[in-house]
This record gives sequence, C-alpha cells and structure tokens, in this order.
Amino acid sequence: MIKKIAFTAALVLGSATAMASDADIIKPNLANGQQLSERCLACHNESRLEEFNYFPYLEGQKYKYIVRQLNNFKLGLRKSPFMEGEVAYLTRQDMVDVAYFFSIQPKKL
Repeated sequence: MIKKIAFTAALVLGSATAMASDADIIKPNLANGQQLSERCLACHNESRLEEFNYFPYLEGQKYKYIVRQLNNFKLGLRKSPFMEGEVAYLTRQDMVDVAYFFSIQPKKL
C-alpha cells in the first residue's frame, strides 16, 4: 500500500515538473493564445473582478506562473470549481499559448 502511494505521488510530482517545464520548451503561439484568452476573459475581466474579488487579473502576470497554475488546476493540485472545468479541454500547447498572451499584456492595477 505504501509503495502504491509513493508511486502515485512520484507520478503526480513528475508530471507537474514535466508540465511546468513546458514554458521552457514549447514555443508559444500568440494568435492561439489571443483566441483562447476570450474564454478566460468571461470571468477575468474588469467588471467581474469588481463584483467578485476572487478572479485575479491575468494581464501582466508572469508567463511561467500562469503555465504552472493552469497545470496545477489540470492535475488537481490546485482546486477551483471554476477552473477545473475550464482547463480540462486545454492542451499543453494551449496553456503555454494563453499564458504567453496574458504575460505580454499591460498589467492592470
């Protein structure tokens, strides 16, 4: 039983590490990132942020941070009833693309 738990933990941590490095090895596609961002902005927009303070601004966030957080939601390492459904359809390339798009936008204050 302990070996099974240790194996599962190693698998999850190894996957998280491998996917986190996607930001270093996958070339971002800006056009795809811009297209994907429209879905993100349904919640991560100024009017929603004022109404619900738990949707953070994405514009100007660090590229690797966004990739890591999307991976964490996808792997179930970070829990959110909103985000789990949103990241389920994203590929590794999609996560890199949308993260890159938001990272180069002017930061919102």
